[in-house]
Amino acid sequence: MPDSGEKKIKILFTSPDASLKAFNRTPIGSAVVIEMLEPELAAYGYRAECWSPEAEGLLRFIRNVPHLVHRVHRSNADLIHLFLMAPSLSWISHLVAWRTQVPVIVTFSTHCHGGARWLLQQIRSVPSELPWYLLKYFAYHPFWANAARNSGTKTVYTVGSKFQAEQLKQLGFDDRKVVVVPNMTDIQRGNSSCPRPSENFRIGFMGHFTPSKGWDILLEAFDRVADRIRDAELFIAWSGRGKSGLVQTAIQASRFKNRIHLVGVVDRLEFLSQLTVLVQPYRHLIGTQLYPNTLLEAITIGVPVITADLRPLDELFAGGAASLVKPCNVSELAATMIDLYHNEVLRKKQLAAQKALAQNYTARTVAQAYHNIYRKVIYES
Repeated sequence: MPDSGEKKIKILFTSPDASLKAFNRTPIGSAVVIEMLEPELAAYGYRAECWSPEAEGLLRFIRNVPHLVHRVHRSNADLIHLFLMAPSLSWISHLVAWRTQVPVIVTFSTHCHGGARWLLQQIRSVPSELPWYLLKYFAYHPFWANAARNSGTKTVYTVGSKFQAEQLKQLGFDDRKVVVVPNMTDIQRGNSSCPRPSENFRIGFMGHFTPSKGWDILLEAFDRVADRIRDAELFIAWSGRGKSGLVQTAIQASRFKNRIHLVGVVDRLEFLSQLTVLVQPYRHLIGTQLYPNTLLEAITIGVPVITADLRPLDELFAGGAASLVKPCNVSELAATMIDLYHNEVLRKKQLAAQKALAQNYTARTVAQAYHNIYRKVIYES
């Protein structure tokens, strides 16, 4: 912590979704990180300011890059902490650093996809979403990261997992400028939201109604679970993004529609505290914060988790804090839910592993890591 007479370092946080509000007016995505970082960094003597476009969307953010440059000059920020979705957008950070001559820290929320093979897999899975996947294919293509990696700027990159760091190295980024800093969760609030016991088997899903989240896979699997477990119920919470009409139609087509509850936008931790198990059957993690806030919040609450066996979720749950299933495998997902219902030993094992794991993702731990990065970057500048 700096001396009382030492000048405070001013940081400008900026992100395409820093002003985005959902889930009962609480931040989502990188906005969660920014909100929790600010008070922790204040203890190290930093002053934080946050700026983002008023409207949601990447294109709006790109159009506002000139405004960002102007804002940096006007605020006299000592450094910029820029939150971008993927390495394919790294050219934005290089432009900002070049125009402002202010040190830039970039946090990539997610990773680039695997190319044409990835696109074909997704189209086969959800043919009706071809336009959506073509947009993802273009926006998260590794080509854009390759084109920008040798810009000559002194930008430092942070990512949430070893998998992302490996990808940056493969894309040609200087691994000396890449630091793994995990995502964080509000463990204090999580500990105060104690799960409430229920006689029923309460399965929950929470997130966007987009193809990547796999809500349709869960609905299909739930029919098989409900056929075997009489007290099984499914609760689906919406973030406010995606096509809710498709979900409503799919629910009405279910044989067990009376046991499926579309609860809309909710307080995340309160919703999680009511569940027996959280199921997030992702098709892929392109465009998803890593690690997903929903999963981190679940482990702080102490709720058994079933999710997809995707990188880097295998890193997060290597200690057995969740059950991992093959993406898009309805049979395996249903069997895992049924097994978790009957297997109390497995549930207790997950909860014990979660309790130890949650300590690694506190705001204090992450703020310490960023403080070390900021101090090094400012000193070298």
